[in-house]
Amino acid sequence: MTKKELENKLAILSRQSQEMSAYNLNAVIALFISVLTNGDGVIKLPGLGTLTRVMSKARVGRDPRTGEPINIISKKKVVFRPSKVLKANLND
Repeated sequence: MTKKELENKLAILSRQSQEMSAYNLNAVIALFISVLTNGDGVIKLPGLGTLTRVMSKARVGRDPRTGEPINIISKKKVVFRPSKVLKANLND
């Protein structure tokens, strides 16, 4: 589903205009980005799952062309863990 399709579905479900639904979706996306970058780094969505900011470990990788070792630095990334409800609905 694209962002535009999501905006359309939100407009229908919330009985709002297309513009208001787009504004609300953009506000939620901005809030998620703010919490994951500046806040505590955890967003819990009951029934859907949890978005968590984690640090990946530094490691040694390999250049696929030459096979030489490359140092890969640690970095922040976002991990999604689905809820039990979502897992149950996916596997029905």
